[in-house]
Amino acid sequence: MAREVTLQQTTRSSGGPSGTALVRRLTLDEAQAQIRRCLFPVTARKLVPSAEGINRILASDLVAPLDMPTQDRAALDGYAFSAAGLPALAFAHLHVVGRSAAGHPFQGRLAPGEAIRILTGGTVPEDADTVIMQEACLEQHSVVSFPVSAAAKNHIRQRGEDFRAGDTLLLQGHRIRPIDLGMVSACGMPVLPVYESLRVALFSSGDELVEPGLTLQTGQIWDTNRPMLRALIGETGASVNDLGILPDDPTSMLEALTWAAHEHDLIVTSGGMSVGDEDHMKQIIRRRGRLELWRLAIKPGKPVGFGDIDDCPIIGLPGNPVAAIVTFMLLGRPAMLRLAGSLEAPNRSLRLPLAEPIAKEAGRREFLLARTVTGGDHVTAIELVHKRGAAMLSGLLEADGLVDLDEATTAVAAGQPVPYLPLRPSL
Repeated sequence: MAREVTLQQTTRSSGGPSGTALVRRLTLDEAQAQIRRCLFPVTARKLVPSAEGINRILASDLVAPLDMPTQDRAALDGYAFSAAGLPALAFAHLHVVGRSAAGHPFQGRLAPGEAIRILTGGTVPEDADTVIMQEACLEQHSVVSFPVSAAAKNHIRQRGEDFRAGDTLLLQGHRIRPIDLGMVSACGMPVLPVYESLRVALFSSGDELVEPGLTLQTGQIWDTNRPMLRALIGETGASVNDLGILPDDPTSMLEALTWAAHEHDLIVTSGGMSVGDEDHMKQIIRRRGRLELWRLAIKPGKPVGFGDIDDCPIIGLPGNPVAAIVTFMLLGRPAMLRLAGSLEAPNRSLRLPLAEPIAKEAGRREFLLARTVTGGDHVTAIELVHKRGAAMLSGLLEADGLVDLDEATTAVAAGQPVPYLPLRPSL
């Protein structure tokens, strides 16, 4: 699939070509803004059967081709007639001359003093302007009788009251949800114009990593990041190519990343972005492209890389599991949605009261693992989980979201509302 250039040249914020250290760490807002400036959607489009459109991104607006309902329809079972033909009496008595049901409209004309039996969804004849519910009526010998006052409440779904021909129903960039497929079908669309699924290459990095199931040697750990990231990437609708573990060898890393850059729309890695002797990822990125940023004023997740290799964007996440997940949500997921052509907000935060006080240092933005506290059938507060280390997977199991504390915050009192970011964003 052809790809337009997706990464623009920008002013370097992460030091000069020699890889000198940052004078000032970037804020999260600055990093997110830089990603938005640098990335543009993959432009390839295709038609897919509407039934297969779930979780795909619309490549053009969905415009209504007709009015809905297409005619005036009965909102319930009853009788249809013209109110102009009602007598100025307490009760009306109209001759029933036909019937209209969903899919089987009345074919004749209504004269004054006449009515038809009509069922829910049935087309209201042009000569009728009122539908009265059957509970207010009595039909005997093809004559329907009802109090004239009961006809004051009309039960007609007007033509076009749901939407009109030409109305924009779904915008380009909208992700198709299950409930959207009803609207698509109502418009009679057998196929949908969508963007191609984003092709994402996924790596872990580090000689200490071993595939789960293999025997651990001294100093080794099983790779936990790739399974989590593979699932999170897949939730965005992207096609994930899990390419395994990169060894701490610059030549092997360069070869694997260069190949991936020419076959994918985005590369996501974890590990190798810090300042250790075996943290080669940032040097590899600089050899084949640009490293736009790699140290941020956030916790967890300070060492994060964003750049390109041979014009393919790359996101280098930290190796610690909690830091990898947090930075994927804050930077990786927005980058993927941007490339995929999606207009949805990457992360939607709530404001909920804290169950306990919090203190932190000023100058960096912190994201703390937390969970909701419920009382009855509603959320009453949020509380921090006990295990908060960037490498502690058990903390992720306890948490269902993140407390977001900005750079200026140093203390939050119990009961004070704070931004709360669910760990599983709505798709």
